[in-house]
Amino acid sequence: MPTFLPHDRWDAWLDHDLNNIDELKALLDFPNEAAGLVADPVSTKVNATRNNGPELIAPIELGDPQTLF
Repeated sequence: MPTFLPHDRWDAWLDHDLNNIDELKALLDFPNEAAGLVADPVSTKVNATRNNGPELIAPIELGDPQTLF
């Protein structure tokens, strides 16, 4: 499972000698873990492995929702 950690905790997280569960849990405990994350809608082209390039992560404008009702 991927995790997000502040840069200053990377070395400790990757330390093979760190095996104390409480210390590891403490590395995951930080306020506002979503700080700096942004969710943008992107093209459906990201769903195909044949597509590749920086344009795949360019934010797109969403139109009005298309629903049956």
